[in-house]
Amino acid sequence: MATAGSIIERSLRLLGQLPAGKTPTSDEYADGLEALNAMVDAWNNESLLCFAYQAETLTLANADSSYTIGTSGDLNTTRPVEIVNAYIVEANISYPVAIMNEAEYAGIADKTLAGDWPTHLLFRPTIASSQATVIVWPVPNATRTMKLTTRVQVGSFASTATTVTLPPGWEKALAYNLAIDLAPEFETQPSAAVAKGAVESLAGIKRANIGTRPRRLYTEIGAMFPGNAASIVTDEA
Repeated sequence: MATAGSIIERSLRLLGQLPAGKTPTSDEYADGLEALNAMVDAWNNESLLCFAYQAETLTLANADSSYTIGTSGDLNTTRPVEIVNAYIVEANISYPVAIMNEAEYAGIADKTLAGDWPTHLLFRPTIASSQATVIVWPVPNATRTMKLTTRVQVGSFASTATTVTLPPGWEKALAYNLAIDLAPEFETQPSAAVAKGAVESLAGIKRANIGTRPRRLYTEIGAMFPGNAASIVTDEA
């Protein structure tokens, strides 16, 4: 787990502006935090950047199949861009939930079918909104607890003490690329090794995100409902 402060400290060391064992001044921390947040904000314009994993708990209500997740949603949290995995917890036992795509959901003949707990979910990210939608199937016939692992964009750091859990490679990418951004403010040039590390670490993140897919359980929905082809023409359930 990294903090904004630890990333700033490493960046300054990479630039040769911070001796080993020393800490930045308050002004250096402030300047570094401003640069770090500006860099992260710029990265948010690129779809393959700024993702972190987050554990969430969604309470499912009796006879309710659709839930909003995001700011002021049924699950009030950071709106995810993806659900990586999910499972139901019942009597301390975990039951995996498969993640469907739109075509698989469209192939379900009876979308109102009730069951003890969902075995599948559909995630609709609605990127332009502060909320996404989770649709579960079958519809639970009692209150249930669903655990989710979501992937969210890295937001701004409120202070140097702000912590964030990052996937492999992200901490290096932030530190090395922040060093590149800070170099002009210190009227210095990053070393060739730092410049190379910045480019390679960022490229590694993009390659990883291109290949990232939800860790889904593959379903037999097509076999369950043969001949029920449908086309998605709206965002309605």
